[in-house]
Amino acid sequence: METWLLFAIISVFFAGIYNFLMKVISHRNYNISFASMIAYGVASIVAFIFYLYNNFWNYNFDNFWILIWIWFLNTFFYFLSTISRVKSLDNVDTTIFFPLYKTFSPILITGISIFIFWENLNIKETFWIIIWILVPLLLLTRSENKLQKNLKLWVFFVLLTSFYASLSNWFNKSIYDFNLNIDLFIVSSLIIWTIITAISYKFFDKKSKKNYSKEWIYKFWILLWLMHYFSFYTFTIAVEWNLAIAYTINSFSILIPIILSVFFYKEEMTFKKAFVIFLSIISMLLFI
Repeated sequence: METWLLFAIISVFFAGIYNFLMKVISHRNYNISFASMIAYGVASIVAFIFYLYNNFWNYNFDNFWILIWIWFLNTFFYFLSTISRVKSLDNVDTTIFFPLYKTFSPILITGISIFIFWENLNIKETFWIIIWILVPLLLLTRSENKLQKNLKLWVFFVLLTSFYASLSNWFNKSIYDFNLNIDLFIVSSLIIWTIITAISYKFFDKKSKKNYSKEWIYKFWILLWLMHYFSFYTFTIAVEWNLAIAYTINSFSILIPIILSVFFYKEEMTFKKAFVIFLSIISMLLFI
């Protein structure tokens, strides 16, 4: 198995747990900026130690200003996608949000891969991506609209989340075009995420009159930063190859929060939803 494919598969697990934790944040009424600030802060320390370990005798600050712009843009759009994601998950089930999110995102990412990075897809890869895009659309039914809170509005938020996440991944891939140090990119991005979430918490959320829960939050963030750091690291390594393929493989991470939400939060699991999950697993196995 090729290295990029192995990292792409590993990223599925970490990304899946991380996405489920976004549901937990929403369900437990945690402040997303406060929880993220703590998680990113600790993750940046760990990433910095890892960077020093790998680059102790080989510091390279070429194209430093380009790296700064990629840091900022990647972080900015990812943070926007996180806010819209938590807001959406507060109003629709994970069994609706994540399949739609992973339908819209691969379409946008595939467009970026082909028309911006000029990456090629063979017939098998193209057919596989098309199937993966179409299968989750089976979840959009009239009956589902009655179960959710204003489904059309929150489908728009899902699309918005996909748009922000796609732009973030665009800049994630750009580090290879400029031959930038991956470890430096990761630690720098985490530091900037810490700063942005701290500013958001200090000047916006902290002044809000809304009461947020802090029960178990300091134990919760340990798992949050672990899952985020390793999902970010493994996916960044995976996109060295084809962005569209690596991202579509990573999209299978939606199965984890769907299954966990059904188990822990008793979200509805219909035969149709189970069939969509089954088709997703089969298409993943056929590709690998």
